[in-house]
Amino acid sequence: MKFAICQELFENWDWLRQCQFIAKTGYTGIELAPFTLAPRISEVSPERRR
Repeated sequence: MKFAICQELFENWDWLRQCQFIAKTGYTGIELAPFTLAPRISEVSPERRR
């Protein structure tokens, strides 16, 4: 069975630290909380979305 976790729980962590911890604890997916990336999702550049 695969499990995912919402990364809003790690709001003050940088992206790499979030990914490493989430993988280390056995999760196989991440749900992105748009407000943790920018005040408005439209402010996230196309480059960063990749």
